[in-house]
Amino acid sequence: MSSLAGQFVRASALCCLIGGPTVFGGATAIGQQPQVFRSTVQLVQLQVSVIGPDGEFLQGLGKEDFGITVGGELRPAQVVYEVDLRPSVAADTTTAAPTAAPDLSRPVAARRHFLVLFDLVYGPHKSRRWVLEARKEALGFIREDVHRLDLVAVATITRTGINLLSPFVADHSQALAAVESLGLRDATGQIPLVSEVEDFAAENFSADPAASLGSGDQIPAMEYRAYVAGVANYLDQLRQMAEMLQAVEGKKHVVMFTHGFADRALTGLSLEELSAGADLRSVSPGGYASAALEMQSGDSGVREDMGRVVKAFRQADAVIHAVDTAGLAAPISSELGPVVGRPTRQSLSTLALDTGGTLYLNANDFAVPLAAIEKTTAAFYMIGYRRSPNDPPTVEVSVQVTRPGARVVSAPTTLSPPPEYRQMTPSQRQLQLAEFTNDDVERRGIDFQAQVVPLTGRGEGRVAVLVEVPGAEVQRLALERSSEQIQLEFGAFSLDESGRPVGATRRGVTIDVAELRARGPIAEQRFLLGEFVQARPGEGRLRLLLREAEIGQLSSRTIRFWSPAPSAALAVARPFILSGMAAPLVMADGGGFDPFVYGERRLLPLAAPVVESGATVRMLLVAWNLQLHPPTGQTVVGLTMDLTSADGEAHSVQRLAIVDTLHDAESGTTRILVEATMPTAMPVGTGHLWVRLLDRVAGRRVEEQVQVRITSTERVAEPRGSR
Repeated sequence: MSSLAGQFVRASALCCLIGGPTVFGGATAIGQQPQVFRSTVQLVQLQVSVIGPDGEFLQGLGKEDFGITVGGELRPAQVVYEVDLRPSVAADTTTAAPTAAPDLSRPVAARRHFLVLFDLVYGPHKSRRWVLEARKEALGFIREDVHRLDLVAVATITRTGINLLSPFVADHSQALAAVESLGLRDATGQIPLVSEVEDFAAENFSADPAASLGSGDQIPAMEYRAYVAGVANYLDQLRQMAEMLQAVEGKKHVVMFTHGFADRALTGLSLEELSAGADLRSVSPGGYASAALEMQSGDSGVREDMGRVVKAFRQADAVIHAVDTAGLAAPISSELGPVVGRPTRQSLSTLALDTGGTLYLNANDFAVPLAAIEKTTAAFYMIGYRRSPNDPPTVEVSVQVTRPGARVVSAPTTLSPPPEYRQMTPSQRQLQLAEFTNDDVERRGIDFQAQVVPLTGRGEGRVAVLVEVPGAEVQRLALERSSEQIQLEFGAFSLDESGRPVGATRRGVTIDVAELRARGPIAEQRFLLGEFVQARPGEGRLRLLLREAEIGQLSSRTIRFWSPAPSAALAVARPFILSGMAAPLVMADGGGFDPFVYGERRLLPLAAPVVESGATVRMLLVAWNLQLHPPTGQTVVGLTMDLTSADGEAHSVQRLAIVDTLHDAESGTTRILVEATMPTAMPVGTGHLWVRLLDRVAGRRVEEQVQVRITSTERVAEPRGSR
């Protein structure tokens, strides 16, 4: 059987986060950091649908209206809030009940996750038209039906396994491109989807009993066994997919285009088929060399496999909405609805109804079930209970509602919350990472500061990405790891204004905690990292990820920026306030001009600069298109600075000096090292440092500013040495 993990590696180029390891130490002093609310609160959140006496979604419920039983123990609801995405609701379609906590108003668990799955193994093999129709309606579903907050993934299942064409993404254009990648252009397109055994089964195991046992047809037992083996492989792939979905927070809706496998493999022969077989044996008892005897009661292994699939989906809080693809040959009907009860198509009904999903049989207009799926999942409650340290990995959950006439119609009953990172499989880690990369929800597992500085120039646009982890946070991670070596995975992904990927950088880094500690009290240190990412002119956003590789704690953040287009005008980047330490020369990923390399050193800018009243700071100015003085070939500039406090009061920086300049003719860039003494008696708080640069040769002026934290009690410590 094929390995699902190998198939999912193809999911997204953004999944591959780690680069070669680079060792960093060194720091400068840092003051007390603001409190950070981490994502380590053990709150399990569930999506629950409740209807009232009129059969419609019941609004206005609070914590007192719900009861949650976990493993036989009653747990109070810690948080309850509504999510209503129906078009009739106001423009802000994610609404919170009075009991909702502000920081939980839009967690990932409160967003719908749709996985559009195309079954290319058990589709109607005599017609490929269903693939075209399914693709067309899936595109319409993603474009028109799903909400802007929904996360959408796309996958296919073939004989070789599950192929994830797009992970769960908030950028729906990626999911649309994945659906388009199915590649059929017209109804004559042929896809080699099935083996000879499956083609044989498609001909001989049709829904018509006479097609397989009538007219004296004989089905060799060997072919039947091969078909059962194929079904077992198919179910194993579905089970692995369900287990992998455990890594994704929230309820997952798997919208599956499928015809399902033959019921003979699951439940055996019907009464009509048993009767036909008896007649055949009476005519030719000696020549009855068929699989009828083996097919009488179905295959016990297939039934066990199906049970494992259903259990895995329920534990992952994932349901299957099965859209039967065989209906394209049926007369068009506008009265298609979800199947209730037990139809004869057991393979489909078991996958859908037993996981808590819906089943649409003989669908000849795929838009109808897709619209119904969106409508029935558009309104729900998010309820959360606190996880107990004694909870097993899988718990039985029961949700009750106490409001008279109200009824819970959808809620998980068996649940395995996302496993700890150390227990995740490689495919689970990849899928989780892909989701974190592609959605814009912030996670605060690791406290870090970040700054994005657009850089102009004559060539391709770039932004500088500055990351800073406080020493206290480094120490916390070291204690959790019980190690003096912290392995971090860092990634930065730039997107243009329409959400299309533009550039990426990724790096694996090792923090030597002992080296930081040797420089002074660990709480006064910080880990610094600077990288560059390609960007296009105009509005853009940068998605940042920082994850500890061993324990899996992760932070993610999205920062919006505006990148200038290259021009001949005088320009200056946001001033970089520098750490006092010297660092080894480390080129940015992808090479190219690196403004932080100055001589034999790599300057380390601070992501969250702190300045003290009356203290001297060093900074780097990066300017473009400064004209050179004709006789000397040197730049001649004038410089003024103001420090503006939070109340808007401006204080001039009287003592400043240009320490050195370095001109790069190829890039048209001039780097200017500056030392400046901050004004005294500045009020503590957030401020802005304004820099005004004058090109004395051309007579042009330009200004830029950087946000700083002003303090009168902290002093920036000079490093005790350089490496």
